[in-house]
Amino acid sequence: MARSYAVVTRTALAACIVAGLAPARVAAQDPTPDMEYRQTIMNSLGAHRGALTAILNEDVPHQGHVLGHALSLQQLSAMASDIFPAGSLGEGSRALPDIWEDAAGFGEALSAFQSAADALAEAARAGDMTGVGDAAAGLGRTCGGCHRPFRARATG
Repeated sequence: MARSYAVVTRTALAACIVAGLAPARVAAQDPTPDMEYRQTIMNSLGAHRGALTAILNEDVPHQGHVLGHALSLQQLSAMASDIFPAGSLGEGSRALPDIWEDAAGFGEALSAFQSAADALAEAARAGDMTGVGDAAAGLGRTCGGCHRPFRARATG
């Protein structure tokens, strides 16, 4: 069961981690506290997603942690609604102006991510590991659904 998710989850995880952790210079201004906070939230999302993937791939024997990671992802996804205030760009930010210029599109992508996190938490609460694997893969797809249009590519 777990190995069937290996390719999808590792690919999705790699995309989320690379998008969440790779440094880039987009703006010639100092980091803002809002930007630094946002990056902390996004890094936390990547860390919980990575830990969950390790469990699903049976790389670590911590199935008892699945619910905790799923609930953390759900809570962090809810926090994502207000971590992109106008003017929160700064040196090291890969956020694109499209986040604010296409607020409706960004809101749709964020809503899809939050719905996927809710589905993951629901599957984890039910103890359905197949459902957790499917929901985790769906959550990973929503990362790209937001990062591709609203995040600058990594440079260097």
